[in-house]
Amino acid sequence: MFGLDYFKIKLIIEKYDIDIVHIHGIWYPLAHWSARAAIYLNTPYIIQPRGMLEPWAIQFKRFKKRIAMYLYQRVDLERASGFIATAEQEAHAIRSLLLLQKVAVIPNGVAPVINNVSERGECSVKTALFMSRIHPKKGVYELVRAWARLRPDGWRLRIVGPDDGGHLKQIQNLVLRLELEGHVAVVGPLYGDDRETEYASADLFVLPTYSENFGVAVAEALTYGIPVLTTKGAPWSSLIDNECGWWIDPGEDSLVKALPEALSIDNAERREMGIRAKSWPLTLTGLMSLDKLWTFIRKFSRCRSKDQVFDNMLSRYKLTLRNKFARIIWTAVWFLLYRPSPSLLHGWRRFLLRCFGAKIGSGAHPYPSAMIWAPWNLEMGDDSCLSHYVDCYNVAKITLGRGATVSQYSFLCTATHDYTKQELPLLVAPILIDSFAWITADVFIGPGVRVGEGAVINARSSVFSSIEPWVVAKGNPAKAYKVRIMEKV
Repeated sequence: MFGLDYFKIKLIIEKYDIDIVHIHGIWYPLAHWSARAAIYLNTPYIIQPRGMLEPWAIQFKRFKKRIAMYLYQRVDLERASGFIATAEQEAHAIRSLLLLQKVAVIPNGVAPVINNVSERGECSVKTALFMSRIHPKKGVYELVRAWARLRPDGWRLRIVGPDDGGHLKQIQNLVLRLELEGHVAVVGPLYGDDRETEYASADLFVLPTYSENFGVAVAEALTYGIPVLTTKGAPWSSLIDNECGWWIDPGEDSLVKALPEALSIDNAERREMGIRAKSWPLTLTGLMSLDKLWTFIRKFSRCRSKDQVFDNMLSRYKLTLRNKFARIIWTAVWFLLYRPSPSLLHGWRRFLLRCFGAKIGSGAHPYPSAMIWAPWNLEMGDDSCLSHYVDCYNVAKITLGRGATVSQYSFLCTATHDYTKQELPLLVAPILIDSFAWITADVFIGPGVRVGEGAVINARSSVFSSIEPWVVAKGNPAKAYKVRIMEKV
């Protein structure tokens, strides 16, 4: 719910002075409200899609996702400071959506396992293990049908994993319909020691997935020394290079062709494949992943305390149809109701701005000739002022603290263009003018600038980087040249 998720997340970010928000997954409400709260509070956020931007995932229930992409998801993606992918395959899927932020490829790690590979293969009936969510994306229906077509002697299939959307029951019914009760066991979810026992007793791991950003179950199986059969929907082509598995096309027919080879190898070869799987440095990869994750996050994190500055927050932005439509309505209201109003009617203009989503404190003075591009991206603290003919180009959020003043003809610009690209994509970053700061006449403030508390910017200066609190700055680019000292009254 909006009231529960958005306001709780916003409160947490403010209470604990969060430097960066790390969002796992997309589409669901909590991820969206986390992004909106971060945007509102000028807090950088990174998104780790967890496979939800893979082509198969986008096509699954595509009508609902197109609506979500139009209403909110595209904006959340474009306003992110960066992305984390777990494989190059997922990074390519992110870039294919024309999301131009940095994408770090950081694979998942797994915990080391101590077990003896040589003990496997002595049972008269060998075990092929599927362990993942019971969902069509994982190819579990195709696996059961392929097993029914093959009915391999001396093998059993165990399907382990939590139900997702009622598919566990459907798989159980499919097993009964195909008369596989003695060949296939649908176990459901297992945890802890029971889960480890399944891995330890398996002779082959099968994950016939259609789409996988990483496939941590594959990594876990390899650490147990189990040969793996998975599909090209998972980023595990190195199974072939390391000679410890099979990497095939998704689908039932591909399984029917590949499974006989995987099931027919002798115990000695299977053990050799298991030893090679177990020697794969996946646990080392996990430690390296933690280091890469920390390095990547530090690129975007910032201290949000009052005595620090924030810069380098430019992110790609694309104007949506909803944004354009809202600005058409606002422009009409500005010309007909806002601009003609007498200068003294600040309360009336505060009301109009609030109707369009602006956060306006008591006693704020938005003057009638001040041009505000998007009221929903404006926050004015108590007793703050946007004076005559100020151009407030707030494609990203502009915040004025308590008692902050922006004098006539100043230009607050939150957007620019990436001149290194032929199409000149729009880049945006918020502007924060802290409490009691004074932007004097005809000053230019660029994207990503924070003017510190009590700072003064002299007339006709241009500010491209943040200004420390309680200083007086001037020039192009503006530099502090003295301390602002307030006389006691």
